[in-house]
Amino acid sequence: MAKKKTIRTIPQARTPMPEQAPEARVRNFDEVACGYRLEDALVEASRCLDLRRSACVKGCPVGIDIPVSS
Repeated sequence: MAKKKTIRTIPQARTPMPEQAPEARVRNFDEVACGYRLEDALVEASRCLDLRRSACVKGCPVGIDIPVSS
């Protein structure tokens, strides 16, 4: 039987988003945030996907209303 995931068993530290260096971004109009690699996205997603009562909306940096699955 798989161990139940709780807020205490899931890593709380966020994975930092890679960004362009300031020297590069002053010379272009590309996005500053470069996006996650697949491995980083999976780590970030695993922080709350299986929680029954997650703090997704409260913790979402852009305030998206993320529905909680039942």
